[in-house]
Amino acid sequence: MLRIITIIILLISVCRLAEIPSFPLFSLCDRGEVLRQVDELLVDETVETHYMIINKEWVLSIWLVDSELDPLASSGEAITENSQLAFQRGATVAHQIADQIPCTREVFDGINPMIVDQNYNGWYIDIIPMHALPITKNPTNEVLLASIERSGMEYADLRRISPQEHAPMTESCFWSDARPAIEEIIDSAQPNQAAYLIISPDETLVQIQWEITPDEEEDDQAIVKRLGHLSKLLDCLDTLELFIVDDVGRLKVYGRVSGETLRHWETIPAPEKKIWLHRIPDWLIYTGF
Repeated sequence: MLRIITIIILLISVCRLAEIPSFPLFSLCDRGEVLRQVDELLVDETVETHYMIINKEWVLSIWLVDSELDPLASSGEAITENSQLAFQRGATVAHQIADQIPCTREVFDGINPMIVDQNYNGWYIDIIPMHALPITKNPTNEVLLASIERSGMEYADLRRISPQEHAPMTESCFWSDARPAIEEIIDSAQPNQAAYLIISPDETLVQIQWEITPDEEEDDQAIVKRLGHLSKLLDCLDTLELFIVDDVGRLKVYGRVSGETLRHWETIPAPEKKIWLHRIPDWLIYTGF
């Protein structure tokens, strides 16, 4: 019963992802250009950037590896310190983007920082409303964090226990090797694509977003074919999540694939039947561009 309830909640959430917010009718700002400027701003970081509509709002997502976080933190004090550092880093990066790239405030409703350590343990994941980021040029950490806390978004998903050991099952699954190979499969030339790893206390999760072409929009086999290529790189996972969007960032298909399916992709009959794909109904997809 709990599993059924979980699936229902997930399905409702996915449907909400496709709902489109209001936005200015006349703007010289472009989301793709903001994405390019963010990549330039964070060029010295290990980072993934992309955007999508989440709960009726345009959200800019930033997955970032923070080298100052201790991946081996295990005591209560060390975990608390890591959590606070990650929260501070996520808030600071969000404000830096909003401050130094003015169009960010115009075309996005929020910023989704995902802060991980060098071993890809997730420490802080949030959606910070754009209005919660101070307009001031150089706010102190106290002012910045207090402003975000007042928005009601504090500590949305904050690690509170020790990181888990997730040993790769094969050498091909080391993320440093898998990430560039995945980017080639999902076409790294497209700007609004992303592939990143988040290890939580419960699972090793890779989330991938790619833009789907008009020819692929009604073709599940095109998705299955890409998954076949990806399975060779991701056989140490617990879960793979797919966010397949069109060229303006609207979610068209959401998918989940278990690590077990990926590990046995070449040997199980009809692996496509083991994939959970939810295609967003046309009536939920905004067509007013």
